[in-house]
Amino acid sequence: CETTGWVHGEAWLLCSDCKSLECAVSWSEPSEKLEGFAKKSKEFKFPPGIGLPGSVWSSKKPEWRRDVTVTASGNFLRAVLTRKFNLKSAIGIPVIANDEVVAVLCFFVRELRDEDEHLLKLISTVGVQLGIVIQRKQTEDALRESEERLRSILDNATAIIYIKDIHGGYTFVNRQVEKLLHRKRDEIKGKTSYDFFPKEIANVHLENDRKVIE
Repeated sequence: CETTGWVHGEAWLLCSDCKSLECAVSWSEPSEKLEGFAKKSKEFKFPPGIGLPGSVWSSKKPEWRRDVTVTASGNFLRAVLTRKFNLKSAIGIPVIANDEVVAVLCFFVRELRDEDEHLLKLISTVGVQLGIVIQRKQTEDALRESEERLRSILDNATAIIYIKDIHGGYTFVNRQVEKLLHRKRDEIKGKTSYDFFPKEIANVHLENDRKVIE
């Protein structure tokens, strides 16, 4: 908002039921006294195709609304509010991750503005970058969840399961290995069989590891 001169901005995110959007966060230029608009906006929820957030959600494309104070603009759910707080023009930008809209950014200004292609491209670029960040975090969360699930399965297995690096150092052990060695996994990680077994037995382990690697 500060960079582009728009007095109010908000981010609409999916509700828990994924059937509508709700206002998760907003910002206004302090001197504009738009706290009331922000507070009232949080009472709204927009399903696909309804209002500016819902329309952008459906189309997956940026939309410029020259006048959001009239019902013909398609933003009739908040037309009364925009008139009350003297907000005239608005833009909506989709934030897309994995080809799905995960958020819609909306910005308002007090005067009527004709569509500015350069500004739309600028803010759309921000939306794309946000989508990349969100997509990366979703991937990281999914990977973390998968690793936690795998660790739970391995920990509850009755077999002795471990992973070693190419030098024979333990990088993962399950609970059965902890019981066998009477050590916590943090005490085992990075060490080799020579730290826990007689040399003759550790030599056999090392030879077995070498065969597996080959």
